[in-house]
Amino acid sequence: MPNVCQPNPDPADPSIWSVQTPHPGQVVRSPLHVEGKGIYFEAGPALIALYDRTGRAIATTNVMVPIQEQGGRFVPSPYSVDLPFTVGANQPACLWVYEPSPRDGLPSHVVQVPILLQP
Repeated sequence: MPNVCQPNPDPADPSIWSVQTPHPGQVVRSPLHVEGKGIYFEAGPALIALYDRTGRAIATTNVMVPIQEQGGRFVPSPYSVDLPFTVGANQPACLWVYEPSPRDGLPSHVVQVPILLQP
């Protein structure tokens, strides 16, 4: 399976954002179940996007990630969301999980996962 993920504009530190499901290379059907842990310092929604090989967004959603503290420091909180999508044939895609920068709204702390979509 070709990796359709683009150069990462702001790679995530695994201690801040992670994706446990889906795994790289996993074959998935709609709805795509996305699960992981993250620290979103603004207590807002993380953004989830699915991109095709041309970089076009196939589906997007957001998920709230609550702020969690332990011993006076922020720790990753679990998140989980189902992302429905529609494709007519098997195709590679790239899942992005990220937060918008409070400074300019651009993607920050981006986790990319290459997957294969099935109709």
